[in-house]
Amino acid sequence: MGINTDLDRMDPLRVAAVGRRVNALFRAMSTDLLLREQFVTDPAQILTEYVDGSRLSPQRASAVNQLLYAVAANTDVLLWLRNYLLTYLQTPTSREQFMTDFGRAVTEKQATHVVLALLRLSLEKEAMPIAHESLVQIIHECGLFDGETLSGTEMSTGTQFGTEQSGTHMSTGAAVISGTEMSTGTQFGTEVSGTQVSTRPRLFSDQAAPALEALVEYAGRLRDRGLLDSVRSQ
Repeated sequence: MGINTDLDRMDPLRVAAVGRRVNALFRAMSTDLLLREQFVTDPAQILTEYVDGSRLSPQRASAVNQLLYAVAANTDVLLWLRNYLLTYLQTPTSREQFMTDFGRAVTEKQATHVVLALLRLSLEKEAMPIAHESLVQIIHECGLFDGETLSGTEMSTGTQFGTEQSGTHMSTGAAVISGTEMSTGTQFGTEVSGTQVSTRPRLFSDQAAPALEALVEYAGRLRDRGLLDSVRSQ
């Protein structure tokens, strides 16, 4: 996303302000369905307009959107991102370090769609204004991810997440656990010793969950239709 090499001198007040605006945007989307759908179908443009007060060219917005969708559609990468951010919650890394670690994770997880999106984005010359700041610190400031500790987590494809503890497995969709059938939708379902104790969204914070879960679902549909398979605009 247009790596800035002057990371050590970034303005902490700017980072805090951007984080607060992103936080406010997600609060608004938790109750405003139209705004939420605008975000889901054009997240890069909505973030730039509401947070930075500017607009991206259609080509740049499409390229950034492809990367966002590629990450959202890959549950392994999405969980890595959440855990990475929580790991560095108290001591956020620079964007340069984050991009290095992110690149390694994408390679290890063989996230082809993310690689294609990064290649496409590298061909774009126009910078995304919000990306001039530390993305890691901004996400910390706006609190998109739930901070609850997850252990023994198994990620599946699609938009559903299952948590496994004490050797008990929960699959996506409708699952039969100890003779009980339940549906997880797009949320984490938590299960301890065969008993489901929570179906609350655990990947995203409560205020961000409505918009981000809708984004994850939409990204999965785009992936399944082959719309994330190119380094050129469709």
